[in-house]
Formats: sequence, structure tokens, C-alpha cells
Amino acid sequence: MRDNSDKGNVPRNRTGKKTSKSLSTSSEHRTTKQDAQNGHSTPPTLPPTLPRKKTASAQPQLSSSVSTTAKHPTPSPLRRALRLLYWGTLLAQFLITGISVTFLYCDTYFWPVTTIRGAIDWLAFLHLFVFCASSALTQYNFLMAIFVGPGYVPENWVPEEEEHRGYLQYCLICEGYKAPRAHHCRTCKRCVQKMEHHCPWINNCVGHRNHAYFLRFLFFATCGCLHAMVVLLIVVLKVLNFVFTDYHYNRRVAQSKMSNWMRLFNFQPPPVFFTLPGLLWIVMTIGFALGVVLAVGALFVIQLRIILKNETSIESWILNKASYYMREEAKTAETEEEEHGKKTERKIRFENPYHLGWWQNAKQVFLNSTHNPVGNGIWWTVRPDCDQFTLTKEQLRQKQFKQEASVDFLIHQNYSGRIFPLFSQGCRVCLSFPWTIEEPRLKLAPGDVVRCTRFQKHWLYGSRVKVVRDDDDDAATSSPERRDEKGWFPRRVARRMDSKTD
Repeated sequence: MRDNSDKGNVPRNRTGKKTSKSLSTSSEHRTTKQDAQNGHSTPPTLPPTLPRKKTASAQPQLSSSVSTTAKHPTPSPLRRALRLLYWGTLLAQFLITGISVTFLYCDTYFWPVTTIRGAIDWLAFLHLFVFCASSALTQYNFLMAIFVGPGYVPENWVPEEEEHRGYLQYCLICEGYKAPRAHHCRTCKRCVQKMEHHCPWINNCVGHRNHAYFLRFLFFATCGCLHAMVVLLIVVLKVLNFVFTDYHYNRRVAQSKMSNWMRLFNFQPPPVFFTLPGLLWIVMTIGFALGVVLAVGALFVIQLRIILKNETSIESWILNKASYYMREEAKTAETEEEEHGKKTERKIRFENPYHLGWWQNAKQVFLNSTHNPVGNGIWWTVRPDCDQFTLTKEQLRQKQFKQEASVDFLIHQNYSGRIFPLFSQGCRVCLSFPWTIEEPRLKLAPGDVVRCTRFQKHWLYGSRVKVVRDDDDDAATSSPERRDEKGWFPRRVARRMDSKTD
């Protein structure tokens, strides 16, 4: 929703200069009448500049509790169990169970735990125990990441200090403020504490409470699949070596006038061999395990790096944009200073306010005896030179810049909202569709107005705008609808609205 509380104020860029687009003209007619009619509270807005000076009231304590009037419903056990009935979780269970069962069958055959005399082979037992432990820990952390959940900001949450509300974003769907580091998930339809991302493999968000479980799931899954891949590869090589090179077996097959290739289809000689479908399944399992090692292993490295830096993927994107803006400001300032013969050093990197050192960052996530890591998911430990709202202030500024750069488009052709509109939009549009799962497509009809904030060659992303006529002055006002009325749509079904004809 576009910010319209600063009417009459000329927006300024990050260097303090006036921008060419004035909120007094572009945002004045984009009011929030629709939100007022729906009973939604208008979120507080950010002034052009925010004080960074720390005060006693601007630095809430970590033990501060949320408002007692906030609603925080707990999902029922049945609803949590239904999270397992999803294509991502079912596929993950298929891979974990299939690789584990195949490993156990092959391992116990080629490396039996007991010898011929009935004694225990401790080396084989240790080998089997290591894999069973990694498989069990993979399943445990996988289920805990699903059922524990990331932790959610209570619905209708309002900070206790009224002045804090000006530094936080307002969620129209949850009808409450977003706590620091919280973001709204379109799939879960809730504001998630310290949201990392929504993972389809666990059919849940990764966030404050389950980040440690998710990372341990990635680690043990990678270790177990690497172990299984090596063992199954040895099994396949051992079977093929026996089939093609064993002297006694080759002599027996030669007497039965069977070619070398026919041996693959007739595993009759002792010891017991796998059938051809069984051998092909083992080869497929090796491919599955290799894919898990590469994909999940890479994700594990990324997530471990994120935890040691005490940031999320979303925060990393915000920090990178903030650093980019600071570099642009520095270049502009250096150009001006060269004209006046002055030179001063400026910061060109926005520091993460939650980065306390890799050891302290890891302790906040891992070293806990309960399901909840360090912190209550609302307020966080920050660096001495920052406050609780250092990042949220920057996030609000970036959002304001994004809204100032938005463009309204008028829809002149129907769009069904399909991911692949082959027959209505053609092959070129379908082949260049946005590669995203979580972000939906926006169903449109002629006459709709969409406010776009992201632009691609053949696709646009924005929120639907409802135009309302004011009977008093006969002026058209517009405001975005609820946040769930956002999505991608083909560029060819819309045309840019000229300011003269708005």
C-alpha cells in the first residue's frame, strides 16, 4: 500500500535532494479509502529522516512481552499433521526412506553384522550404526522442523511503546505490526518471526524457532546420503566385477553357451545376486543420493553461512541494497566535494545490526535446551552502535523509494491467471515466465488498474488498484487492495497509464 500520510511534503532522495516525483501530486490521489471502508487501520508512516540516536524508550528490553490483547492461535495437531501431505514433504520422505531401505538391504547382505561362527563383527556393526544414527537424526530434525514451526508474530500485534509504531511496517492481512526481522509469508498467510524463507520440502517456513532443526536436517541428510552413495557404489562395482570377471562363474556360463550380456538377465549362480530391476534400482538410488549431496549440501553451506552472520536471506537482500545506495551517495558526494576542493571519508557499507560475532551468532541459534532459541522472536540483541529499529528504518526507506518508482498500468485484455498462458499469450511469454513458486499470478480483466513495482521484459509484478470516484469533487482516487491481491501478469495485456489521462 502506498504511503500517503506525508501530503504536502516533497520527497527527497538519500542525498537530501528533491526528487522529480512529488508525493503531494502522485500520492494525494492514492488514498486508503478502501482500507478504511474495510475496517483496516492505516499504518503509521516513516518521516523523511529518522533519528538514529538511542534513547531509553527506543531500545525495548528483550524480555518485553507482546500485547495481551493480541491473538496467537496455536495450530491443531491435525492441521500440523496435514503438512506432511504435500508434494515437497512426500518427495523428501520418499528419498529419505528409499535411500535408507536400499542401504540397509545391501549393507546387511555384503557386510553382515554376525560372522559364520555367530560372533559379532564390531566393525560392520559400527558401520551400520553410523548410518542408522544419521538416518534417524535426519527424520527427527525433518519432522521437528515441520511441527515446531518458525514462530509467528501474534495477530493484531501492537508494540507497547506508541513511538515504536512509526519504525515498524504494518501488515494489512494480519492487521498488526510486523516485529523487527519479521516478514509476511504468502503461503503460510502469517507474519513469521525472523523469516528465512518458505521451504516446500518441509511445507513450512524456516524462521526463528525451527532454523536449528532445519540446518541439522540438511547436515545429517547430506552425511547419510554421502555414506549411502559410497556403499551402494561399491556394491554395484562388486556385483558387476563378479558377473564379468569371476573365473568359475565365467566358465559355468561359457558351458551354458550364454554371452556376457546375457548374464545380466540371469542371476542364477551362487551367491545370491540381485535381479536386473533390483540392480537398476540401486543405480537410481545412487543418482538420488548424489543429487541430495550436491543440492542439500550446497543449501547447508549457504544456511550455515547465514547463521554465522546472524542474518536471513531477506535481510541479506536489504543490506545489499542499502550498501548500494550508500555507495551511490558516496559517489555523488565525492563529485560535489571535488568541485569545492573538499574530501571526507564516508561509509560505503551498511553493517548488519544483529551481527555479534560468529560464535555469539551460533549460540543464539544452536545452544538452547528447549525448542525456543535465544530471544522471544520480537526483540533482539543488537550491536552497541545500533538499536532495535536500525534495519526496519532502512527497510521502510527502501520501501518508500520503491513506491515512488512504481508505475500504474491499465489492463486492456483478459488474463486468466495461468502460469503458462500458451494459447492466449504465445510461446515467447510462456518461455520467459518468472521462475518463482511462492509469488502468484494476478487474474485481470479489462479496465483493471495495477500498480507495478517490478518489471521484466514480458512480465510485470504489482498490486491491483481500485479506483473510487468522489462525488464531492468528482476526483478519482485509487488505493491498492489487500496485500494478497498481488502477482505477476503478462506485459502485453496492459499499457502504461499517462499522467495526463489518469
